[in-house]
Amino acid sequence: MATEEERKFLQFAKTGDFDELKNLLSVVDVNHKGEEGMTALMYAAYKGSVNSVELLLHNGADPNIDSTKDKYTPLMFATLSGSTDTVRTLLQAGAKPDAVNTIKRTAAQLGAFVGRHDCVSVINNFVQTDQIKYYTKTHGFEKTAKLDDKLAENVHKMVVIPNLNPVKLVLYIQDHIELIPASKEVLYVLETEVEKSFKDVNEVLSIKLHIFSHVFKKCVAWETGKEGKQGIKGLLKFLLKGRPADGFLLNIEFLLRDSMRSFPYAQSNLFKQIIKSLSSTELGKPPSAITILTQSINGMQSADFSECCTCCGDRHCFNKCSACKMVRYCNAACQKLHWSSHKPFCADLKVKYEELQRIQKLEKEQEEKAKLEKERLEMEKEKSQIEELETEKENETKNFEQLEINGDGNES
Repeated sequence: MATEEERKFLQFAKTGDFDELKNLLSVVDVNHKGEEGMTALMYAAYKGSVNSVELLLHNGADPNIDSTKDKYTPLMFATLSGSTDTVRTLLQAGAKPDAVNTIKRTAAQLGAFVGRHDCVSVINNFVQTDQIKYYTKTHGFEKTAKLDDKLAENVHKMVVIPNLNPVKLVLYIQDHIELIPASKEVLYVLETEVEKSFKDVNEVLSIKLHIFSHVFKKCVAWETGKEGKQGIKGLLKFLLKGRPADGFLLNIEFLLRDSMRSFPYAQSNLFKQIIKSLSSTELGKPPSAITILTQSINGMQSADFSECCTCCGDRHCFNKCSACKMVRYCNAACQKLHWSSHKPFCADLKVKYEELQRIQKLEKEQEEKAKLEKERLEMEKEKSQIEELETEKENETKNFEQLEINGDGNES
């Protein structure tokens, strides 16, 4: 039988009342399960209350405890909530992404089923901080660590980027240019993790990290002057140079296809699937390499780029080109980078946008007309029914009066 404090503890986790939850931690078992087999961490995860989740984990909440009935874990609840920060917090605390519930579904599979594709992407691309920090220490007969401790945080931030667009990674390297002089260390970590992930039967992460390794090598080549001009800035311009006919970014396509050619584990089933899709697609025709790779690594629905930045591919971007309103950007910096590729097509896209607006307006007017016509017909039908009822009533009255007259005549 639960105590009053235990009931309140779970209730505060449900409602996200951080202060009240904190006050009860000293008198309640943090892993206490309620009547439904749920813990406070599960409720907080389902609500997407990242602060409450962090508090509970810090005080000993088990990130891998499951609900008594359906075997749902906190990570599954966090994924269903759609909170990427909560998902990331649980993963960092040691939540197992491969745990399954009673219907044999993982958190990522549940997330994909209900459309929480950002959360699925976080799970599929996650690497523990400790995995990277491992390389900052000596092991066995090593005299020096494989990675400078000062670089570990930025390397970790890089490998957990869910966006596979090379422009995104190049922009990250540009902001953390200190990784270039340490390229041997960084590449050692990336390539070792590619091998480890494949041996751990995590083909998704292995392929993703190989792509990052390939793009990082390209950054090093440009920044050190071995390829191209103007370093990282020159590489960004090169990648964002559109095809004259339609603005298609061929150089990104070439870079991603080249990365797949150099993947060292040809026996990988996922790799075979990707190669089959790429080889059956004509260069420059849909689906693009970024689409195929994103679908393969982050799931089918994650390749919906309708709300992505046209420049770097980041999701949920709502700033549009002020002229044509047809392309989206994260910020002014991305718009400026992409402008030389977008400029030749902006005017035509503006015409297309105006035509779409005209069609949408026409469709809306037609819908309004149809709605009004439907309402008019319904009113006429209702009016007709009322008139019929009134006519029937009049006839009944006349018949009744006639019966009364006939009755009076018979009596006389």
